[in-house]
This record gives sequence, C-alpha cells and structure tokens, in this order.
Amino acid sequence: MLPCRGICIDTPGPEPPETPCVKRDPTRKLIVVCLGLGGFAGLGWETIWQIKASLAIGVSSQATALVIAATMGGMAIGTGLMGFFLQRRASRQNPFVLYGIIELVIGLCGFFVHQEFALVARLDEVAFHLSAVNASLVHLVMIALTLGPPSMAMGASIPVLGLIARTTGASLGILYGINTLGAAIGTLMMAFVVLPFTGIATACVLLALLNAAIALTMFALSRGQATAHAKEEKEQPGRSYHGGFYLVAFTSGFAIFTLEVVYFRAMRAAFLSTTYSFAIMLGSVLLALAVGAHSARLLRNDRRTLGIVLALGGTMVFIVTPIVERLDAFVAFYVINPHLCKFLLALGVLGPLVAILGVLFPLLLDGSKSPLEWGLLHASNTFGAILGALCAAWIFLPLLGLARTSWLVAFLLVVAGLLTVQEGAIRLRVGLAGLGAFLLAFVGESGIGQSRIVGLQGKLSTSGGFEIVAYRETPDFTVAVVGRGESRGLYIDGFDASSDEERVSSQSYMAWMGRLPMLAHPAPKDALVICFGRGETANALRLEDPRSLDIVDISKAVFELAPYFEGNDNVLSDPRVTPIVMDGRTWMRRTDRMYDVVTLEPMPPTFAGMNGLYSREFYELVSERLHPGGTIAQWVPFHLVTADQASAISRTFIEVFPDAVMWIHMAYQTGILVGRKGTKSGMGWPGLERDAPGRELTREEILTAVQLDPAGLEVYGKTGVVITDDNQYLAYGMESQEHDFGSVRGLRYQRESLERIAAAGRGR
Repeated sequence: MLPCRGICIDTPGPEPPETPCVKRDPTRKLIVVCLGLGGFAGLGWETIWQIKASLAIGVSSQATALVIAATMGGMAIGTGLMGFFLQRRASRQNPFVLYGIIELVIGLCGFFVHQEFALVARLDEVAFHLSAVNASLVHLVMIALTLGPPSMAMGASIPVLGLIARTTGASLGILYGINTLGAAIGTLMMAFVVLPFTGIATACVLLALLNAAIALTMFALSRGQATAHAKEEKEQPGRSYHGGFYLVAFTSGFAIFTLEVVYFRAMRAAFLSTTYSFAIMLGSVLLALAVGAHSARLLRNDRRTLGIVLALGGTMVFIVTPIVERLDAFVAFYVINPHLCKFLLALGVLGPLVAILGVLFPLLLDGSKSPLEWGLLHASNTFGAILGALCAAWIFLPLLGLARTSWLVAFLLVVAGLLTVQEGAIRLRVGLAGLGAFLLAFVGESGIGQSRIVGLQGKLSTSGGFEIVAYRETPDFTVAVVGRGESRGLYIDGFDASSDEERVSSQSYMAWMGRLPMLAHPAPKDALVICFGRGETANALRLEDPRSLDIVDISKAVFELAPYFEGNDNVLSDPRVTPIVMDGRTWMRRTDRMYDVVTLEPMPPTFAGMNGLYSREFYELVSERLHPGGTIAQWVPFHLVTADQASAISRTFIEVFPDAVMWIHMAYQTGILVGRKGTKSGMGWPGLERDAPGRELTREEILTAVQLDPAGLEVYGKTGVVITDDNQYLAYGMESQEHDFGSVRGLRYQRESLERIAAAGRGR
C-alpha cells in the first residue's frame, strides 16, 4: 500500500510511489472525525479531572503535581503495556475494535467521576486526620486509582493508532496530529462553550456519550478491515530503534512541558490567572503541536534531521524567551476581543517554537513499524513530560527563575542536537546558531525579579520608580513585594493582590474584613482568616481580642514576606496565632475545629480555583465549622466582577446564611457580606459594646455603612444565580467571558453594582 496525503486506503497497482492515489476509501473521513473527537473528549475529561481534583484535595501545586503524575504516568504505563500486548498479537487484533474498546473504557470511567472524587475527598479527610505528614502518599494512591484506568486507556491508544495507520496506509504522525488538533479544539470548546452552558455534571454525560458514539463508529468501521490489517502486518517488518531515538523522545517531552510551565507562569501574569487564560494558552500550544505533527511527514527520519530540529528548537527558545519576559507590554491595550487577542498573541509567540519541537515525536512514530516501539517511544516522551513539569515547578523556577530555566532547556536541546548530528560541518553551523541566539537572550534579559516583574498592571520596573523589595518563585505562583515611595504592594503572579498605595481607604476596608464579623458576634473566642495577603485583616481581627486565631493561606511565601508590611503589626508573632499553609477550602473540609468567626478575602472571584471559595458547597462547609450564632465575612469586589456576578455572590451567600447584611466601605466602595449561622433574627452588632484599639470608624459610621439588611439583600440577590461547584459560574459562566480587568471597566462594574444595591435598598 502506498501512503497518500495523510489518511487514505490506497489501491494497489503498478504506479510508482510518487504517483498520487486515484481512489480513496470513503471511510477515511469518519476515521479522521473519530480520532479528532477522541482528542476532544480526552482534553474534556482532563479539564473536568483537574476541577474535581482541586475540589477533592485542594488547589495547590501539590494537588496539581499529583494529577500530573497520575494522568501522565497512567498514559505512559498504558501505552507501554499496549505496546507489549500487541507486539506478538498485532496480526490477530482489529485496531478499530481496540480503539472502540478504549473509548468505551474512558467514557465508562468518566460516567462515575462524581462518585469517584466524592470518595477521594472523604478518604482525604480520613488520611489527614490519621497522619497529616503522610497524607500526600495516600493522596497519590487515591488519585492514581481514580485517574489511572482512564489515563492508561488514553495512553494505550497510541500503539492502536499505529495499527490503524498501518491498516489504512496512513502516517501515524498525521493521526497523532489529528488527535492533538481535536484536543486543542476540545480545550477551547470546554472553556468557552460546553462548561458555561452545561456545567460539570451534564458535560460528563455528554463526553461519555461522545466516547460511546466514537466506539460504535469504530466498531462499524472494523467490518472488513481485519484481513487487510493481517496482510499489512506481514508486509511491514519491525524496526529496532537505537537508544538515542528514545532519548530524543524523552528530551522533546521534557523540553515542551518544562517550557509550558515556565512560559505559562509569565503569560498568567500578563493575561490574568483566569480559567479562560489557561485554556487559551493550552489551546495555542496544542494547535502548534498539531501543526508540527502534520509537518513531520515532510522530513526524513534520520539522525541528521532529528539533530537539526533539536538544535533549532533550542535556538528558538533563546530567541523567544526575551519576548515572553516582556509579554505584559503587548497586552496593555486590546484592540479587539481580549480573549482573541490573547490567543493570537500566545500562538504568535509560542507557536513557531512549539511547532518545531512538535515535529520530533511524530517523526519518531512514523519511523517505527513495531507496536512495542510505538509504546516505548510514547512512554519515553510522557515520562520526559512528567519530569519536566515537576522539575520546572518545584526546582528550576524557584532556584533559577524564568529566563535561566528557559536557557537551561535551550542548552539541553542544542547539546542534544549536536550529539545527534554526525556531520562536522552541520555541527559547526548548529553550534554557532545556538551560541548567537544565547548571546541575544543574554543581552535581552529583562531582569525579572531584580529590576522588574511581569504583570498586567503595566511595566513594574525600577526604571518606573518601583522598588522590588522581595521576590519569590514558588511551585504555585510568583510572589513579589513591590514598593513605590512609602507604599508597598503584594503582587501574586503579577496581580496587585494587596496594595497600600491608597493607604487610608484600602487599609481600612481590609481592616473591616476582620473587625465586622467579630463585632457581629456577642462573644467571639476562636477565629479563622482565610487568605493572609499583607496581614491587615488578620491583625485587625486580632485587635478585637479572640482567644485563638488560625490563618490559612495556600502560599508559604506570603507568611515569609509578612515582615515587609508594617500594617500587620507583626501579627504572626502573637502566640494565639497559628499560620497554616493550605488551600482554605481544603482546611475547612479537613479540620474538626469549630470557630466563632470566619473571614476571607481571596484573589479575584473569576481567577482559576476561586469559584470554590464562593460556591454554595463552600458556604455549607463553613456553616458546619461554625458554632451556633457564628459569623462569616466575605469580600465582594465590585470593581473586579460584573453586576450579575456580584448579585450571584450575594444570592449564594444568603442561601446558606440568610441572616446577613451587605456592608459597603464608602471610601473604597467595596462590599463585605456579613452573615450569621442560623435563621433570620436580625443582624446586631453586640461587639460595639466592647472596647478595642484601632477602630477607624465611629459607631454611627459603622451602622450607616450597612447598605442592605436581610430583606434588601434578598431583593438584590434575586437577579443572580446560585454559584455551585457544578456550574462553576465564576470560572466558566458566560459573564466571565465578557469582561477583562481594567480601570474603566472596573469603574463601570462598580457603578452598576452600587446602583442595583441602592435600588434593592429602596425596594425592600
């Protein structure tokens, strides 16, 4: 059989190999569609797994690492086992039937994803109580048991794709590229279409049905294909790859995933850490990989080609890195739709580099005819990807930073290319190109962490009058203390998470996040602050004299940087205070402690992972951990969410805490929801009868700032939807697609919300 333009079943005949096919199998389009939809479904499931895992074991670098290890490790094991299985049995297996079975396994596992992760969450609580130190090992086992089977099935599809390619006379690299293209489309469709309209539960049903439809189609296509496959099996002898080719597969996976983690860190700071930004970045990378896979068929599979591609990839890393460092300069103004601008920018910056590196693995696949080698190549590539992702987050970025981690990968690629290429003249040219690109990257380094940080807020650099007081690269994100004059701000992934530039108003509203729930309680003893920031909220709460104060934050770095902010009055040194490094929702689920007061001021509600701190399920967790009559305060940033989202936050809050009020600090015009556990009995402020130092507002000012009582808050909340873990409204709701942060938009959002609140107050 003669391959013809990708996927086709060629008609045998006397034509020479270069003659185009004149007859194509009418089923080829169905094969293409099925493989593309398989990639679509695969990325859809991975999106849901990540959301479910974050709810079950927390939003943290550790949780992410466990999911990566379980999913990609499962894929590597699955592809290796399938390769071994098919090595001696390929002629007796129908690849279409095998692919259909794989899709059924994936869909069946996905159909029970809710029950599986509910069990994971329950076992997580048990493991934490038995041994908090060793809980991570238990987490790994639980996630592996949950995600291992479907991940292994996904990995097993690669050797099966090889048999389909052999049967149809297609290029395995092209089939792999089609599957990757489907994954790119799936990433974007899940974020912008499927989850906003359906929610997680319905999306799972749709994906399971899609897997079933693919399986049934492949079963139908299997008729009459077994004989052709057996014939092809005899005509195509296996080929033994040199160990260096497996090293190339490992290196390409390592490089791509290391760069993905490193570059995504900078792009998150430039684009904002929303779920849409991540989908856009991942979609652009997968699209570039699909282009690279399609281009691989144009190249020869030999050591010289592989070496040149490796070295060219390393050279491109040197060239691209200075651009990635300055990505925030390109997104200061959006000419058209912000999401489209981000996608085009990500594709334009990363696309050429990823496409070049994306040539390597499909090129290796096309060069092998053995199922075992297909499996081992994919396993090598996947293990490289696992190691790259984990090393980048936990070792390289904290120790080396963005630029030097990128250079390390670039040097690795260039050196690997030089070792692979055998011709001396080519080695010389490749080496000189790499050296020249390195000099360009060295001269163009922007000094991230020393003279500037990447962020949407603009060019935060020493040349603009800013001082980088402290800088940390953590496995979760980048944390920086930036000063300008007498003010200092805390920047997390480039976002101004807590600034005291407007010292009076900003500091005051954060202080009242701590004071209000204490004043609403008659005798508060045990308190909890979720999200530490600069520490003003925790300090203000401490000044109301609780017996104990737990402070939970996902990042150890914010506790380490606390001494740089005088406003917290060294709150962490108080013996009553216990800092806890953990996701706040996870702490509420794991702990058996009971509180009188809980207050939280997380990152913007639309940021990735924040929906879990504004959902009905979260408030129910808080209610379970509150004593009768306990109080809670929740931040409502009117300038960072649309009016509909602000209403949704309020409606969800009063679903669990109906005895609640909306308190608005007029100087900063930000909202604070204060609720009490129990039925409506009228919110009082018994704490005003107690003395405490540092209260900036008088009794009359505190009471006047209550803009909505329980009745008015109920009227205001009617225009919003209830936020749940299933609908992920703040992360994937349609409202989240329609806005981006900016001073003009923020003022409009703020004005619209305040107008609705005023109308609700008049209408109660």
